[in-house]
Amino acid sequence: MITGLTHSLFLIVQLYATPTGGPKARAAEELVNTRWENKTGQQCTDRLRFKPGHKVVTYSCVLGKESAGAYQQVGDTLTIRAAGRRYKLVTRAGRLKPVSSEALVHGKWKLVQEGFDAKFDFVRAQPSDEEVFAMLRRFYTKYIRTLNKYPTDERKLQPLLKANCDAKLLARLNDKKWSGSLDYDPFLKAQDVELEWIRSLEVKRVPNKDLYAVSFSETPDRIVVHLAVKEINGILKIKDVVLD
Repeated sequence: MITGLTHSLFLIVQLYATPTGGPKARAAEELVNTRWENKTGQQCTDRLRFKPGHKVVTYSCVLGKESAGAYQQVGDTLTIRAAGRRYKLVTRAGRLKPVSSEALVHGKWKLVQEGFDAKFDFVRAQPSDEEVFAMLRRFYTKYIRTLNKYPTDERKLQPLLKANCDAKLLARLNDKKWSGSLDYDPFLKAQDVELEWIRSLEVKRVPNKDLYAVSFSETPDRIVVHLAVKEINGILKIKDVVLD
């Protein structure tokens, strides 16, 4: 246990990131780490999973297999190449709408189909509870370990908060810190930290609310922190924390 946490836990000052790059840079990155689905039947779903480096993984429910490929986006037109096929889609109203499908025949692209019904549109897949649970466990494990070291290593704390928390949340917490209305760690509801908390970490979804409960303690009276988690630019981040 350390007692100097009050001094170090509020190193969140100036931790919120300033966006880099212009609109074109943000547009080129908005698909990275996102998943899209098209429910072709009651028990059949095609999927697209976009990865860094213009890579994409496609899943065909009919074939029951995944294929690795590449994608390119120019304006609102998206071109995907995978498994000897080339697909063109347009991004419109939050959907990926297929335009055409081509097959590579004797080294040339041959049109297979063009003009698709709306039922073939891909919609953004929401993160599962399991993905959120895993994200929060990773964050809290690193956060507790970082704060447990005295003095706290600010070089590790800053990127950890930036990578896992919404910039607006960090700015709001920083304002509360400087106004004197927040004198404890908002993510731990404490002024001290115990390394043993990592072993008792539990993450659950709060019933009937868009919140997750993170609890920990080595005593019967567990500390419970309620958090809102949202996907921001394809990355899960803590959007809000409920304060006392």
